[in-house]
Amino acid sequence: MTALLSQSEIEKFALKIRNLSNNAEYKKAHQLSKTLSEKYPNILLFAYHEAVLSAEDDTGCTSAEIKARHKSAALKLKKLLKKLRSVSPNLRAGIRNEYYWFSHQPYKQYLLGREQVRRGIKRAYYAQGVGAAMLAKKYGQQERRKLCLRWAKRSERAWLSFFTVDSEWFNSYFFYARALGYQGRASEMEAALLRACKISEKPKDWEVLRDIRKEIDMVRWKISKSKPVSS
Repeated sequence: MTALLSQSEIEKFALKIRNLSNNAEYKKAHQLSKTLSEKYPNILLFAYHEAVLSAEDDTGCTSAEIKARHKSAALKLKKLLKKLRSVSPNLRAGIRNEYYWFSHQPYKQYLLGREQVRRGIKRAYYAQGVGAAMLAKKYGQQERRKLCLRWAKRSERAWLSFFTVDSEWFNSYFFYARALGYQGRASEMEAALLRACKISEKPKDWEVLRDIRKEIDMVRWKISKSKPVSS
C-alpha cells in the first residue's frame, strides 16, 4: 500500500529540497528527492525534483558525461509532461522549463517564460532569463555579435524582473552574470557571481565560477576579438 502525505508535509519536504539546492548541496537534495519519489511514486513533485537534481551538478563531469546526464533528465521529465493536467500551474511551468533546459531548447524555454508571465506567473521570468542567456551564448559562439548582444540584453531585463520576485535564488545570478559578461560589463558580471557565492555560502574561488568566466571569455572573444572580461 502506497503511503500518504498531507499537503503541508509535501510542502515541507519541497522546501527542504529547495533549501538544499539553494546551498548547492545537490547530492543531499537529490538523495532526498530520490528517496521521496520512490516512497511516494504518485506525488509528481518529488519525481520532478529527482529528475532535475539527477543532472543539476555538472562539476567535474566531462562533456560526454554532461550530455548523457542531461539526456537522462530530459527523458524523465518528458514522461512527466504527459501527466501535467493533474498538477498546479506553477509545477506545470516548472516541469516544462526544466525539460526545455535539459533538452537544450533555449528558444522554447524563453517563449515559455513569456507565456507564463502573461498568465501572471512572475517567477517565469526565470525561464526567460535562462533561455535568452543561452541564446546569447549560442549566437556568440557562432560569431553573430548583434544577435548575441540582443539576447544578452533580453536576458538582463528578464533577470531584473525576476529579482523583484526572488532575489535569493543563487543559480539565477550565474545566468545574469552571463548576460552582463557577454555585453562586456566585467565589474557587474563579477558582482553577480559574488552574489551567487554569498547566497549559496560558497568560497569566492568556487570552481563553478571559473568555468562560467571561461565560457563568457570565449563568447566575448568570438564576437569582438576583445581581451577577456575577467581577470
